[in-house]
Amino acid sequence: MTKYIIIFIFLFSACKKNQISYDVPCDRPTNDITISRSIIIGTWEWVSELRQGRATGLTLITPQTEGYTRQLHVDTEKLEFFRNDTMVEKYRYDFVVMSSLTNFYGDSVNVLTFLQFDTGLRQNRTYFKICNDTLELHYQMYSSIGGLEKWKKK
Repeated sequence: MTKYIIIFIFLFSACKKNQISYDVPCDRPTNDITISRSIIIGTWEWVSELRQGRATGLTLITPQTEGYTRQLHVDTEKLEFFRNDTMVEKYRYDFVVMSSLTNFYGDSVNVLTFLQFDTGLRQNRTYFKICNDTLELHYQMYSSIGGLEKWKKK
């Protein structure tokens, strides 16, 4: 009987090691644009993306389910997205209040804007939530392709 208990404990702990970690907490995000500009600088590792599709419902995508990793390198001037250590996208960026883009006084939420690297023209924007070591990008608000991406700081 003791042998079976030891085997069960071993198998249970082995299963826990292989669990997919898709959630990183961001309990106290900042709303301050200046602080956001400071916190985002560094290297980020993609943890997960939660997509909501009309036909597919909720789909959780992780490095384990997709078979690749993604990184985000950010300095004071640019964002660089990497897939398996190969750069795939490069942007200038800024944090702005949504009303500066829509001219609607009620749009008081801060957004992260992606600017074409060469021209500086705005290419996209997304709602975000940022803590010292956690970044959430909410692409689902504008696209049926992207979702809620979670990143952790390396």
